[in-house]
Formats: sequence, C-alpha cells, structure tokens
Amino acid sequence: MSRERLTWPLIYGSVLVAALVVRRASFLEGFWIDEVMSAAIIADPWDLMLTRIGFTDVHPPAYYMALKCWSLLVGNGDAALRSLSMLASVATIALVMRWAQEKAKPASVLFVGMLLAASPFHIHYSVEVRSYALFTWAALSLAFLVTRWQRSPGRGMALLITFEVLTLSLHYYGLIWVALINLYMLLSEVERPRRLAWFKGQCLALALFSLWLPLLFVQLFELPELMKAHLSDALPFTRVIASLGPLQSFSLNGAAFACGALVLLLAVVGAWRTLNQEEGGGEQAHALVTWPRMQLILLSIVFLFSPCVPLVVLPMSDALLAAYMRQLPFAYVAIVAALGLGALFWLKPPRRLRLPLSTWLMLAGPLLVLVMHQVQPMLFLRNLLIFLPLIYLSAGLAMNAVPSSLTLGVSVIVLILGASVSGKGSEVFMPRQDFKAVAQALAHEEPEVTVLVAPAWDAPGVRRYAPAFEPRGVMAAQDVAAMSQETSTLAVLLSRPERHALSQEGLEEALGPRWRLSEARSLRGHRGPMRWLFYRAADAAESP
Repeated sequence: MSRERLTWPLIYGSVLVAALVVRRASFLEGFWIDEVMSAAIIADPWDLMLTRIGFTDVHPPAYYMALKCWSLLVGNGDAALRSLSMLASVATIALVMRWAQEKAKPASVLFVGMLLAASPFHIHYSVEVRSYALFTWAALSLAFLVTRWQRSPGRGMALLITFEVLTLSLHYYGLIWVALINLYMLLSEVERPRRLAWFKGQCLALALFSLWLPLLFVQLFELPELMKAHLSDALPFTRVIASLGPLQSFSLNGAAFACGALVLLLAVVGAWRTLNQEEGGGEQAHALVTWPRMQLILLSIVFLFSPCVPLVVLPMSDALLAAYMRQLPFAYVAIVAALGLGALFWLKPPRRLRLPLSTWLMLAGPLLVLVMHQVQPMLFLRNLLIFLPLIYLSAGLAMNAVPSSLTLGVSVIVLILGASVSGKGSEVFMPRQDFKAVAQALAHEEPEVTVLVAPAWDAPGVRRYAPAFEPRGVMAAQDVAAMSQETSTLAVLLSRPERHALSQEGLEEALGPRWRLSEARSLRGHRGPMRWLFYRAADAAESP
C-alpha cells in the first residue's frame, strides 16, 4: 500500500511538471489576432460584451465570461490571460490520467499522460487565449461524470448538469458532444427508472442553456457569410494523422506521419479491447424518477421565459432587436424538438450498446463531425482537439498488454520527442503572428510614422504592442496610396495574404517613384511569413 501511495503522486507529478516545461516557449509568445480579439472583447462592460458576442461573434459566451472574471483577478497581460488556458490544459491531463487509472496499469497511465503532455496539438491550444483548452476540460469532465453517474445514479446529477451547461456554453461543438452523450445513454440504458432520471436532468440542462438559444440562431442565420467564412478549412488527412504524434506537424514529414499513425493504431487496438465492456451496472434510480407537479410548473415557466431574458438585460439597437425577434421562434421550436427527442428515453431501445463512453465518443464523434462537414463546412483541425485525449486514453489501454518496462521506455521517448520540438513554440503546430516583432521594429521610430496593416482587421494586433503609433487597417493598394499623402514615412505590414489583395509589387506601383523601400523583413505569420515594409518619401530621405 505504501508503494502505491508513492507511485501515483510520482506519476502525476512527473507528467504535470513535464507538461509545464514543454509549454514554456509557446506560453511566452505574443498574441495572434484571435487572442487579441479575445482580450478586446472582455474589455467591454458586461452587458455590451454579451451583446457584442451574441451579434458579432460566432461563439457562445462562457469563455469570455470566464476570461473576464479571470482578468479581474490576475490582470490582462499576455501571461495573465494565457494562464487560464494553461491551468485548464493541466487539469485536462490530470483528468485523463485519472480516467485511465480506472482501467490501466500505472505504466500505461504514465504513457497516456506523457502523450498528452508532449502533444504539439495540445500544447498549442493549451496556452491560447481562446476557448479550446477550457472547452476540452469541461467536455471531458462531463463525460467522466456521466460514467460515474451510470455507476451511481443517485448522486452527482447537479454537478453533471453544471458541466453540461458549461460545455454547451463554451463552444458550439458542445452541442455535438452532448448529443453524442445522449445518444449513448439512449442506447446503453435499458432500465426505465434510470432513463427517466437522466431525462429529468437533461430537461434542466436544456432549460438553463435556452437563455442563449435565440442568440445561437442569430449567429447562425443573421451574421454575414464573410464573418463565418473562416469556420472551415481544407484539412489534409495526412495532417490530421501527423497531429496525433509528438513531432512537428505544420511542415509535414514522414517521421511525424509515422508517429501519428502509430498512436492511431494503438488507439484502434485499445478500442477493440474495450468492445462489449459497459460503464453502467450501478444502483437503481427509483428514488429519482418522481417528478412533483411544482417542479413541472417551474420547469415550464423557465422554458417559456428563458429565451426572452436577453431582451431585458442586453442593450440592443432596433436592428439587433429585429434580428433577435426573427430568431426567437426558432429557439422555441428547438426546445420543443429537443424535448420530443428526449422523450425517446421513455421507450426501450431495440438493442443495448455495450461499449464504454470514452470509446463511443472517440469513434462516433469524428465520424459525426465528418458527415456534418459534408453538409455544412465546419471543420478546422482545432475543433478536433476535444477527441485527442480520448485517442490517447484508448492508446494507453492498448499498452496494458505490453510489459511495464517497455511502456515506461516508450513514455520517455514520447517526452523526449515532444521536448525536442517544443522550443520552436507555435511553429511546431500552427505559427502565430508575431506582432511583438512588429513593435520591436517600431521601437526606434518616431510616433509620426504612419503604420498600415493589411488585412484591416489585424490592425488591433499591432495596436496591442505598439499603441503609440495608432496603426490603421487597409485592404487594397489604393488605400495605402491615399494615406501616403499625409506622411513622409510609411510602415506597412502584410499580415495574411489570403485575407487581402495587397502585394509588395502592387503596393510599390501604387505608391509611385516618390517612395523608396528602406527596410524589409519577414516575420512569423499565421499561414506564412508576414512582410514588414518600411518606406520613406524621396524628398524626406534627401532632406538634411
């Protein structure tokens, strides 16, 4: 017993320390434009922030609310805001190891932890000031709590509902996650009292989430297509496989693909070994299925009035109010449809699904996302982060059949491979724009320099690190030429070429012979290098 007490703290401690060490380089990088926008959104007052999210963003509000509360405690600097995602990622590693501990030997648990700790995929989003790390932790916590509830349905429903609402409110992939969990419960629970107890909890979770439901439809149907165009991307199968391993996947190579394919093969073997295993089998839930009339009345009132609450608490212009009212009926239709589907829990399924929830989510989740992507493009590699810990969990179960000494050796190799590339920061997985380098380039210039940024919506990224220069956004060479009339020194950042029509050649043609290029740099960019171009007017350069 004393040896076991020593083993587990040592395993958890070594993995979590390793996770913090390999995340250091990425943690110290500056924000890219998406993170800058997160910081800008939480700078608004609460009511304006929620209005801005609901009518101009494509995400639910919980992450921004959590980040704003966090910033009130620790500040709004880069490290302060990144630390929320960092804590969530470390908690995710600990949670997945705890889940593995129920089915795997200590060496396999260490292997699972090292895979996740050293994964460039997980490292990248574990420090990003976006919802992905927090959403992954909340969604996995929900799935873990569901497995615990199946064993003991008399306890834990309140905490389960809390994490379900949090999962739904952090990212809209939470809708897919919760739908998969409900489908699993529909197919795996055959005892009527337990099914009714689950349905009762789901009604309460839906009632709470319905506060945001009309704004979900506003984001889905009222926002211009241009604002939603970035929500999907070309995603080569080879890149997806390579991202499962501990090596650099942004610049794809054979070794990275081989490592990822090996991890995927282990996950398939682990999933095969869990077939015909069940999560449930716990106590009965007879005491939970009573549903007093007062509870039904209160729940009905919540369903009736929740979608209307934003009308009272959020400031809306006439145009925003009209958009909200157009989508409000769809929110009520969605509530009725969800309750109707939930009524399936009153029926006995034709056959019982015998599969652990973790395996079900790992297999059915990516498949459902792929099918939905064919109907409506919605896939980015970052959206698959939620399934990564489950793949590693399954791979760890496959290692149960391997001698512990070999598993320990493989775990050390995984850590070494991950650490060997972690010093490159975001370049390992997806380079972040280096707006800090732009600020450094401007450090010795006078504030009178006109700073222009293309595309226009990347200007806040430069403004965060060089506010004295008041950078302005441009989209075409004509915009630059017009603004050049007001200055004798011009600095232009070409940030994301896929988002604008500017090029260095077109820019110099529009500026004309009066302007001379005095400095040009290539800086780290999101999908390729950013071009930093510094021009001086010929008459200014010749003046004493």
